[in-house]
Amino acid sequence: MACSFHEPPLVPVVEGEWWQLTTTYPDISPYEYTEGDNKVCDFTIFQAQNGTWQLIACVRGTSYPGHHRFLYRWEARHITDTLWKEKGIFLTTGILNGPDALGKQLDTTLYPREGLLQAPHCITDNNLYFLFYNNAGAHCLISKDGLEWTPLKNDEGNYVFFEMGRDVMIFDDRNASGQWIAYYTSGKQYPQYMAARTCSSLTGKWSEETMVYDGFPNTRNPIYRNEFAESPFVIKAGNFYYLFAQFHVFVSNHPLQFMNKPKIANFESPVYEERAWAPEIIRDNNGQYYLAAYRTNGIWITRMKFVNPK
Repeated sequence: MACSFHEPPLVPVVEGEWWQLTTTYPDISPYEYTEGDNKVCDFTIFQAQNGTWQLIACVRGTSYPGHHRFLYRWEARHITDTLWKEKGIFLTTGILNGPDALGKQLDTTLYPREGLLQAPHCITDNNLYFLFYNNAGAHCLISKDGLEWTPLKNDEGNYVFFEMGRDVMIFDDRNASGQWIAYYTSGKQYPQYMAARTCSSLTGKWSEETMVYDGFPNTRNPIYRNEFAESPFVIKAGNFYYLFAQFHVFVSNHPLQFMNKPKIANFESPVYEERAWAPEIIRDNNGQYYLAAYRTNGIWITRMKFVNPK
């Protein structure tokens, strides 16, 4: 699984300006917002079969019963478009006391926790779309076109694929190790940490949890103690793996070992209002990388590339 260090790792850099994809307060009627900032938070961006770009995000701090969260969808013709079109509430858990605005009543065999849908992440495999997210464990939707979705069970017939805290991200490492890797924030201790499980099949039996990064070495003091354990995102460029711990980027020759590894980049703004969280890396069909994240005023994106170290 480990790669050679014969060549130095490339360095990720941002190129050009950021542009805004969403506001932080989309229309969620008939529900309302409660007090607090950053209503739109963890998200995923992908291209549907019809060529449109889709953005699905967690919206929190709403009047929806339970944990007050659901998933919301935006759409655009091009990833370079600004302020994508709001398509409305995408997914809810349903509620205990009668149907919700989408006509759903809570089925606790599917969703144990009312109003708790977090951190979606979409991947494709064999011309199918898989959308992972959290509700008391890792859940998944499946789609043939990236637009119409149905809940997916694992090989054992369960809706929960594996136990975890939150903020799941699925990485395809099959070319190197033959495994899928699920990165997420573990809730087993406080402060929390980034963890991972592996599996040869998305619907198969996942491995036991292993810590990949404890959320603290070589970062600034966190706003709160779990900040750098949240929303892990890993990509591979050349022979190296890059972990985005918020906007601190660490490099390793092993996808499960980021403890005490060098920090190769830091995209974080020193100005709090310009800081961003939960980074996602997107690569289009032309090989162009994009770096997206949410700020206090919505989700933003910019181009990214890898360059030789100086």
